[in-house]
Amino acid sequence: MSLKMIGRCKKIYSGVVFCTGVIIFAGMTLCQLAIAAQEGENVVDNPPTGFFTKLALAHGYQAVKDVFQTDRYKPEKPTSTFKSNVEAIFLVFDLLPRENPAHIIGQLYLDKGDGRQSEKLLEAEEVYLTTSQDSGFLEFGRPPDGWIPGDYKLKIHLGEKVTAASQIGTLRFKVVPAT
Repeated sequence: MSLKMIGRCKKIYSGVVFCTGVIIFAGMTLCQLAIAAQEGENVVDNPPTGFFTKLALAHGYQAVKDVFQTDRYKPEKPTSTFKSNVEAIFLVFDLLPRENPAHIIGQLYLDKGDGRQSEKLLEAEEVYLTTSQDSGFLEFGRPPDGWIPGDYKLKIHLGEKVTAASQIGTLRFKVVPAT
């Protein structure tokens, strides 16, 4: 075998090693994603992460101006348990800075349980935030039948309409009888 042939084999061999390494790396990445998807089973059933910097359920909100004189909303009495005589429940949030406007939709559900076979949609609220707005809130008023003690969930969607792909997370809270 000549030196020229050995040099060519090394080039081909290193290319094969490089290609094999890329394929193995890509395969491992896909495998890790598949495992994460299986372990997380339903990622949208967890609180949203990444898009929001702060996210709280509260009895109300307070509007304040930041250094740029834009409105910032701060939660008043944040909690995950509300009494059934509360007038409204607020989702108060701050977003990461972004280049495009954001359309946030919240769907309020009475969760399964107490004889209910499925969750019941009570209300949907939405807010449109321009790129200069990094803070917002959604207000969910008392349902016509009042707040039934039990478990509730708030599905949070990003986009102009609710689709299977628009949900980015879920918050859960409890309503207890007023005493």
